[in-house]
Amino acid sequence: MDLGNLDMYGNFDKSDMLGLIMRLPEELRSAYDETVKIKIPKEVSKGRIHIKFKSPNNVVITGMGGSAIGGDILSGWLTDKSSIPIQINRNYTLPAFVDENSLVLAASYSGNTVETLSSFLEALKRNSMTAAITSNGRLFEYAKQLGLPIYSVPGGRPPRAALAHLFVPFAVILDKLGIETNIEEDINDCIITLHKMRDELKPEVTAQENPAKSLALAINGLIPVIYAHDTYLAAALRFKDQLSENSKYPAKYAVFPELAGNEIMCWNADEKIVKKFVVVTMQGGDEPEEIKVGMEIATEIIKDKGINSQKIYSRGACRLAKMFSLIYLGDFASYYLALLNDVDPTPIELVPKIKVGIASRTNTEEKISQDFQSLVS
Repeated sequence: MDLGNLDMYGNFDKSDMLGLIMRLPEELRSAYDETVKIKIPKEVSKGRIHIKFKSPNNVVITGMGGSAIGGDILSGWLTDKSSIPIQINRNYTLPAFVDENSLVLAASYSGNTVETLSSFLEALKRNSMTAAITSNGRLFEYAKQLGLPIYSVPGGRPPRAALAHLFVPFAVILDKLGIETNIEEDINDCIITLHKMRDELKPEVTAQENPAKSLALAINGLIPVIYAHDTYLAAALRFKDQLSENSKYPAKYAVFPELAGNEIMCWNADEKIVKKFVVVTMQGGDEPEEIKVGMEIATEIIKDKGINSQKIYSRGACRLAKMFSLIYLGDFASYYLALLNDVDPTPIELVPKIKVGIASRTNTEEKISQDFQSLVS
């Protein structure tokens, strides 16, 4: 499809993914305004569950896919600010260190993600401080029954299109439990930054003037490899995932400084192989000097090998705005790449096949129900 033919957008974007991407600045505002209303109880006690809410010693965000990426943003944003560790958990279980002094934030857009429900129940068994971020399902039902803090995510959309609502609650809940994040000021910077970017990235802007369209065109027909500093892992991972889900397009990512010790050697492959790739480097601008120099050297190596490459830079004053600016550009680029390949960006029909297959071959869902009942009775 020709990206300049605006009349054709609706022929492929049947569920208005563009509208969901465009609304991110407003969603950040509404997510903040709603989350500050959440009440944190002093304690929750029912059956075998006895939880006391206080300032935590560590934070674990448990979720999958689009419901977990907000945790990666939180971790990267606070990596050199938080006095306590923040860990992302994408599994059925929890790390052994999680106890009654841990804060476990369970995020599941549908509320029925079995990995998240399993780890949520594990948090309850350990009497960890637990909160739910969900639109519905059993996670909402269980949390409500117990009187746990709940953030109600707006429903009726793909989880990846609810990013603001699957990030902001984490930061606000931390604030409410005494872990200062400066979330209100930084959210305001994000909103200002993304409003300005939206005017540059919208479909009406030609490819010559639109960084997202230009990036999509540069990627099209090649396999993207996304590089970023470890602090900006969330932006690189989000872009890779958006290319997978929106564009139905293969991609991979790696982070500095680790990639300099191993990943970089892949570009010594035969020229016929490496010519099929394009390296996209995301740069926040606040990386340590050593990382900036490493990125420059890697760029020189890639250029010398004749490999296609693109560099994208962040916008905004604070790190959170820088992260969201890279994410926003990637979201738009993944959308335009979908249209270039005549793909509807919304459906993800292969994902349910795996989930349904697991459910049909295991008794995990039944076990979750039984475990919860045994905990509360």
